[in-house]
Amino acid sequence: MTNPILRPIGFRPWEISTLINQQVIDQHGEEAAFLWTQRDHAVGAPQYSLKDLARLDERVESHVDGLRVAASAGWGTAVNLVEEGPGEVFAASVLAFESGDAERVEKVMEVGASAPPLARGMISALGWMHQELALREARKLVTSREPEYRRAGIAGMAIHRLDLGPLLGAAVADQDPRLAARAVRAAADLGRIDMLAAIGARFSDPDETCRFWAAWAAVRLGFRPISDPLSILHKAAEEGGPFTHRAVELAVRVMPLDGAHVWRLHLYSRPKTARLAIVAAGATGDPTVMPWLIAQMENPELARVAGAAFSMITGVDLGYADLDGNQPPGWSIDDEVMAPNSDSELRWPLPAAVAKWWSKQKGRYAPGVRYLAGEPIADRSLHETLANGRQNHRAAAALELALLHPSEILFETRERARWQQKKVAHWIS
Repeated sequence: MTNPILRPIGFRPWEISTLINQQVIDQHGEEAAFLWTQRDHAVGAPQYSLKDLARLDERVESHVDGLRVAASAGWGTAVNLVEEGPGEVFAASVLAFESGDAERVEKVMEVGASAPPLARGMISALGWMHQELALREARKLVTSREPEYRRAGIAGMAIHRLDLGPLLGAAVADQDPRLAARAVRAAADLGRIDMLAAIGARFSDPDETCRFWAAWAAVRLGFRPISDPLSILHKAAEEGGPFTHRAVELAVRVMPLDGAHVWRLHLYSRPKTARLAIVAAGATGDPTVMPWLIAQMENPELARVAGAAFSMITGVDLGYADLDGNQPPGWSIDDEVMAPNSDSELRWPLPAAVAKWWSKQKGRYAPGVRYLAGEPIADRSLHETLANGRQNHRAAAALELALLHPSEILFETRERARWQQKKVAHWIS
């Protein structure tokens, strides 16, 4: 007689379904985090156009939606992964903020506020959500007693270019330097030229981050004279640190060209800032730098960033135009490890081919005129670049447009692509 307690080895149909579903949910959580990390890189990368970003966004959203559809099981997966990295924080934060559940929100806020890299994912989640939902959650955060919570709320609203009104002014004057720095940056994003005096009060802040963003914001907002904030940007570039590229790319865009070229050569004369001199050349947009820039392509340590600067001015895609090649002989894996991370995604230019291309095309470039992506800098060309350019060129175009119109909102090139596409559609219709 068969023992009724025993049954065939295996799973019942509903048990198999449960296992498979959980595997799928786990995969949604992992893929959402991975793809967000890829997107976080893509928003400033030369390989991505707005259309490319839109396709990547669809992939991110499909996996986030898989977690949404899974309801409590989706949240369980997301919250179990939340401490692994900013991508995981992003996925869990989207679910928490959209739910409006205070306990869920508190969980992701505790993790996200614990370290700046994790905060990126949390803030990005607010930017990912529809504006109405983001505003609902950000308003709760900006009235919190915790400075990091208020900072997250301000940053989330800034992505959507929503103005906090008087609360923003209070945050700019706050004693917490990270909060104040983010508020200053938000004021610059929003074109709040009425806040220049409050921003200027932070020029001498003992905190490096707050001091830098105050200077950056003042220059972006058209502060004149610009000697004080500009000197802060110069110092940030020359002394090294996390803001070197931002400092150079803004400073040379507002300096007279003669002064920008003098500073570029000064940066080049110092080994630790020679690479920044190449970045400065691209940001000036002046075609007179081309012979010097092409000469830098002979130096393997500077070649790729020189190619990127050349493309920034001309708009030419080195690969599409057959102006790139393989890494130079003698370049080793150790050299690659020592190179800046951002260089790994750049093409190796062929100096002779680039020089030949330039000799044929230079007649259409006027010395002393600033160019971006192959066109003189003006509203029309900047709009065209924002609509159709690569992400690194689009970010530069957004900044140039903001410098031309200080009181207008700085276009957000990191926003969800389909929302950006609606905003640029009228420029190309």
